[in-house]
Formats: sequence, structure tokens, C-alpha cells
Amino acid sequence: FLFIQMAQIRDDADLFGQNLGGGVTGKNTDGQLTKWLRERQNVRTVVFLDEFEKVNGLTNALGHPQFKKIYQSFLTPWQEGKLTDRGPTKGANGQAKTPEIDCSQVTWILTSNWGQDKIIEFANLNPKVYKSMEWLDTNLIQKVLAPEIEEHFTKMTTAGDLKALKRRMTIIPFLPFMQVEQAIVADTACRDAFSRYREPKIGTGPEKMRRFCGNLHLRHTKDYCNYVASQYSPSEGASIIEAIVEEVNGYFLGKMVQDELSITDEEEKRIFSEKKPTGGVEPTFWIHYDTESQQVKVSRSMPVGEDEPDTLFEDLRSKTKPPSERYLHQYSDKDQNSDESEDTDGDNDTTPVQNDKRKSYDNDGDDVW
Repeated sequence: FLFIQMAQIRDDADLFGQNLGGGVTGKNTDGQLTKWLRERQNVRTVVFLDEFEKVNGLTNALGHPQFKKIYQSFLTPWQEGKLTDRGPTKGANGQAKTPEIDCSQVTWILTSNWGQDKIIEFANLNPKVYKSMEWLDTNLIQKVLAPEIEEHFTKMTTAGDLKALKRRMTIIPFLPFMQVEQAIVADTACRDAFSRYREPKIGTGPEKMRRFCGNLHLRHTKDYCNYVASQYSPSEGASIIEAIVEEVNGYFLGKMVQDELSITDEEEKRIFSEKKPTGGVEPTFWIHYDTESQQVKVSRSMPVGEDEPDTLFEDLRSKTKPPSERYLHQYSDKDQNSDESEDTDGDNDTTPVQNDKRKSYDNDGDDVW
């Protein structure tokens, strides 16, 4: 699996390398894509090109446009399953390399914000979009998204190339999270972020890997989870939820530094130790959102009247299926009719239900196609 952030690509050579001397040794350089694919020929692999729309308008250091050149370089591997090798003429073993790289076993996944506003508008106007993949394919993908995506590719390729590319392309829209999914994503983000503190403090090493404190249990309440979920934005995806959780992470550490959490001497030794304790009681802290003051707070005990978070979303999770079943599964008539009334007149007036079988976690709001 190769993940490439297209926003960090500066020119064609970053991906595909370059040949500056007609094959003369020392004049050819590797690109990150060609180097990776060369070592994995005839192997099933995945190349993930994130934020592909960032290529539009791209220029190199000399100010020359690069987007057409990059698009054209991708067409051959996408259509023919092979890529011209512009890298060094000899491999690590000193043997001459073949001029082409076999890409026939590669699955290419591109993400883009193309059509994002149309997807959000369509989801708001059509509750049925959350039920039938067949209906979604006809009314959103084929009628709305496909023409827009084709328009982008028309700008940099010929009609013949575009027709061939369309036969190999599958468009998968990411729809806005419904309320039940917002709560689940918020709860998951909290658990992922706060669970780090179960491990000991890390005081050395790369700065991003350090942990100021540890050996404690940081938990969150229902009200805090609901607050985080309420900040969700369809245009930003789940990234806004993660950002809010990270903010309270800093708030908790600030309280810890300012010694405002009523920590005993024994707990302090445990929390700031870089070793895993063999016994004793794990200090517990609660992140809570006070709905009256509309403020996030940290306490040593669960606020009165709150629900136990460990079972808080079990009922919600039981109503949603795994991404492969919720989104890509073609539902039978029995599945569709069991949860919502039949739309016999085609006016999309069916009643939305809570057990929506939909998509996977879209971290940055991109719409995968």
C-alpha cells in the first residue's frame, strides 16, 4: 500500500522520476511512485492518491504548468497497466532494467473534493440516498457526479483516452454522516485519543512521539461526546471532530501542569513514571461538557446523572453495519422494505430510519471516486 499526498507533489519528476541524459549513468533520477512500483511488479498492490484535485494549477520551480503532464503520465498505467521507467538505468544489483514497469496488478484509488457541494445538497434533499445503492448510482453518481468528473479529465486528455478511462473507473461518493454516525465517530475519536494515557510517559525521542504523562485512565461522558458530535461539518468530514478532541487533550494537559486535578503524591509518581506500574490503582479522570455553562470540564469522578460511557453507544453501534456491508452491499428488496416505506411514486418521500447502512470513516472530508 502506497499513500501519496498530492498536495506535496511539486512536479512530474516527484512521481515518475526524470531522464536528463538520454540514459547516461548518473543523469536519471527516481520518482517515489516508479521506485515503489518497480519493486512490486506482478504483485497485487494499492496506490492511494490523496487530494488529487491539488494537481490542478500546479507549476514547477520555473513556473511551468505541470498538471497536464502529470495527468498524461498517469493515463498509460491506468489504461494499459504499464509505466515507462524513467529512473536509473541499472538496478541495485548493477543489472540493466527493463524500460517498462508492470502495473497491471495495481488498484488506483483517488480522493477529491470534486462535487462535494453537490453531494451534500443531494443528501439533504433525498433521504432515500441512505438506503439503496442502486438508486444512489443512478441518481447521484451517474446523473450528478460522473459529468463533473469527466469535465475535469476532459481538460487534459483526448476524447478517446477519456472513453477508455471511463470504462475502468468506479465513482464512490462519501455522504454526510447522519446523526447516529456522528455520535459513533465522536465516541471513537475520544477513545482513540484518550487511550494513549493508559501507557507510561514518554519523555525522550522525537517530539511528536513524546507523552507528558501516562499510567492513567482518561474517560469522557455522554454530554461531552454529544458536544463533539454536534460540531460535525459535512464539508470538513470527521477531521473537525478529531480537531476538537485534540483541543480538549491540550486542555487536560494544561490542568495537569497547573496542578488543578487533586493528584496525590502516590498518583503523581505513577503518572509521571516512564515505566508501567505492576500494581496499585489507576488514577481516573473524566472529560465532561457542562450544558448549562457550555464549557468543557475535567473532574476526578463521573458527574452525577451521567451514563456509563462503556455501554453508551452499544445500542447505536448495533444499528449500523460494517462499512463493507453498509455501503457497498447491494441490498435486497427485503432489506429495503423492512426499514422504510416503499416509494411508489418516485418523489423520494420515504421516511429515513436510524439503522442507515452507509459508508466508511472519511477522515478528511474528501469524496472518494
